Amino acid sequence: MSRIDVLEDSDDLRELMESALAGRGHAVRAYSTLAEAEAGVRADPPELFLCDVVLPDGDGVDLVGRLRGAGLAFPVLLVSGASEEGDIMRGFDAGATDFISKPFSIAELFAKCTLHLARGHRAPATPPAAEGDLPGGRERAFGRYRVQAELGRGASGVVYRALDLDRGEAPVALKVLGVAAALDPDQRARFLRETLALSSVDSPHVVRVHDVGALEGRLYYAMDLIEGPTLAAWVRARGPLSARQTRTLLERLARALEALGARGLLHRDLKPGNIMLRGGDPAAPVLIDFGLARNAQDRSLTADGVVCGTLGYLAPELLLGGVGDGRSDAFSLGLVGLFALTGHDPFPDLRGLELLRAIVSRPAPLPAAASGPLRDVLARMTSLEPADRFASPVDLRAALRACAPVGAGEGA
Repeated sequence: MSRIDVLEDSDDLRELMESALAGRGHAVRAYSTLAEAEAGVRADPPELFLCDVVLPDGDGVDLVGRLRGAGLAFPVLLVSGASEEGDIMRGFDAGATDFISKPFSIAELFAKCTLHLARGHRAPATPPAAEGDLPGGRERAFGRYRVQAELGRGASGVVYRALDLDRGEAPVALKVLGVAAALDPDQRARFLRETLALSSVDSPHVVRVHDVGALEGRLYYAMDLIEGPTLAAWVRARGPLSARQTRTLLERLARALEALGARGLLHRDLKPGNIMLRGGDPAAPVLIDFGLARNAQDRSLTADGVVCGTLGYLAPELLLGGVGDGRSDAFSLGLVGLFALTGHDPFPDLRGLELLRAIVSRPAPLPAAASGPLRDVLARMTSLEPADRFASPVDLRAALRACAPVGAGEGA
């Protein structure tokens, strides 16, 4: 595995980070003062440096600046309780690669380290002999997973049903980046971005990551195995949801957006196909697929002005090249609500440029199934102007809860 140096003045946190990273097979050198870290890092540069910011004998950001000035180019992950934008920007300006804010979970630490170690290395020159080959084989893939079946295959990778042998054969969904995709820097970045986003969020309505890693050039992560169809598949098979079901669905997904917002994340691809219904229950939605997720504090992700995501569910400001914020995800959620009520996309007869023009120039039509307060909520969620939408997921949830009880014509 890789060599990681850790500079942290808190004995408890330093020992925890050192133990966790060593447990993943990394060689770890730990320092408690800036002076000893600077001497050690300069003499024998690591492959990744985790650097505390506030130290008894100096400022970690200043140390990063001196290391960059000396021509040392390994990735640096700043670790600090300071999360103000000015502090983060100062770190980036000094040459830091990324920022992790205390308190953080071990899963988040693993994901960040995996992300930047992978970016700091060349992709494997010689891929495995076959796409289906997994390090350790199917009985012990990546050292801990017994692969049972393939759940799905996309352009960038494969998702398997597997048993986690280190957690008592707990069932998981194991996502593995494909061989061809592993040679593409953009595909690797998207896969790692998804890993990073998922590992930092704790919500029953966001799929949870249990393990992250890379072995023999193959990136992977293990997440909750969600037994159930997507919202898109459910509606295709059984027809539209009732108004009551739709309100519940939206309220639960607003909780997911609240959890994302707490971590500074935007999903940017919220659509019926990226919402799983646990046990086939519309009242138990789980948001998946964070390959396009973005942290507003991360300079290294998709550049401003680049349109990504599913055209029919993107907010107008994103289609026009803007960065967007939590209200952009809430707009997409509003369109998901319209799909749930009607069984079809908001502009079902339009494609390509015609669809783009419609989304940025006129509100999506509200169906007859949405009446009274629910209609008002959906109209506000899907307003073309971000300023006219709900200011936060908390406000959105309050409005959904305040919707009147189901009345005549709304259904059960």
